[in-house]
Amino acid sequence: MTPSEAHDSARDRTPEHDQMQAEIYAWLRENWKTQRFSEAGAAEGELVWTRSWLQAERLYAGKFGICFADIALQFRKPSYEKKRSDGVRYTEPGGDTIDVILEIKPKIYSIGAVLRQCEIIEHRLRAMRDSRAMHMVHSVVRPTDPLAKALATLSRFLVFAFDGENFVRIRGD
Repeated sequence: MTPSEAHDSARDRTPEHDQMQAEIYAWLRENWKTQRFSEAGAAEGELVWTRSWLQAERLYAGKFGICFADIALQFRKPSYEKKRSDGVRYTEPGGDTIDVILEIKPKIYSIGAVLRQCEIIEHRLRAMRDSRAMHMVHSVVRPTDPLAKALATLSRFLVFAFDGENFVRIRGD
């Protein structure tokens, strides 16, 4: 893809998409600086990972192609203390990362289209990145979208609603 093709691939987006992307980015920049993940063997049962970076229109590229994330965040795992089965404590090194990819949909026109886009992104990320790299793909929709709950029902990816001030996970039936 040339730079001009990258430009042209996004020029038909709606102003609502760009506005929602900017709102979410601003919210994330101020509010989502850490993330808790469960960790087997960690003293507290979960670790607080720290955000390494936040980027809009994040490019992921590899030999199997490219893809763009509307917004991507990366969290870095801290080192932590673990206990072996014989009771000896040791420090597990940190450094692993997890990318959280957010696909923004101010209006769902087709549930299948959203699901396919998330599947392709995940497939390409898996093919591009080394086996230790982790990632999650999520959809972010408006809470008033009439198809939001149906998307959550059909999706194996998490679906969140963003109303300009809050993220809320939508659960399907």
